Amino acid sequence: MSAAPMAMTQPLARGRQHPHAAPDAAAAPDVATLLAIDAEYRTRAGLELLPKIAPRRLNPRHRAWLPVWHAERDGWHLTALFSNTLLAHQRGATRSWVILYYQRKGQRGQCTVVTEFHGTLSGRRVIRGREAECSRYYSRAPTTPDSWFCADQIETG
Repeated sequence: MSAAPMAMTQPLARGRQHPHAAPDAAAAPDVATLLAIDAEYRTRAGLELLPKIAPRRLNPRHRAWLPVWHAERDGWHLTALFSNTLLAHQRGATRSWVILYYQRKGQRGQCTVVTEFHGTLSGRRVIRGREAECSRYYSRAPTTPDSWFCADQIETG
């Protein structure tokens, strides 16, 4: 494995929380930022604009298929990639579930963004463990993150 993917995963593994535990609000980017990063990552990946890595797990052909995107927002460094877990593969969600790693000033964590299939958030992108915040966000947001930018605004060069 190259140094870049190794450096991306090793430091973050130490800061992992329970997958559905809501982080301290000051220790994580706000919901609007995370949902915007999710939307832009999925757009960039769909347009084939991102570099790809070959994950070691669940990749018997050692093929580079997993798009990775690094972004900076409000002082946070974020890394976005599709989920490569056994469950994501079993549910056909390897192009839907997005893992976001984030860090700023020694604070780090990760979250998973999925499309909700139940309840009042059905059909919406939500951050697992932060569903209540997502509900409040959608109740006051005039538009969804997907409409904040157009694909033609993304630099391709």
